[in-house]
Amino acid sequence: MTRYTRLLAALASVALVALVALLAAGPAAAATAPPLGQLRQFGVLGGAGVTGATGAGVIVSGDVGSSPTATITNFGPSSVATGFVLHLTNDATVQQARLDATAVTNSLAAQGPGVVLAPQLAGQVLTAGSYSFAAAADLAASGTLTLNGPGVFVFNVT
Repeated sequence: MTRYTRLLAALASVALVALVALLAAGPAAAATAPPLGQLRQFGVLGGAGVTGATGAGVIVSGDVGSSPTATITNFGPSSVATGFVLHLTNDATVQQARLDATAVTNSLAAQGPGVVLAPQLAGQVLTAGSYSFAAAADLAASGTLTLNGPGVFVFNVT
């Protein structure tokens, strides 16, 4: 797993606003999506720096920054998509996104763990709600996870 992939996974876990739920374990507690604020415009937000992919690099669709440590490396060959910003310093936008990420994390934590899922999500059909995992989460390469119905789906993957 590259450092860039770990940073994206960390951002997903910080923001936590994702997608999942479970029928077999019973109905999940209703989830409420917290406001994302400045965090919404970021594709990658690090805390101790961000390292882009090497080789041909990747294009990130969203701002890229890190706070409080503003170290950004491997941008190029990696880059941000047109219309987004590569924040090379711990500027006010990145600082606000970090504050918003903390607020989102706290809001979702206050909602509780919801239904605890088995690590493998392949074959699951889930309804809106809040879900967590006792360990890592996985969706097999050939597997299918079905999100059924409207509402907010929250995954807490730590």
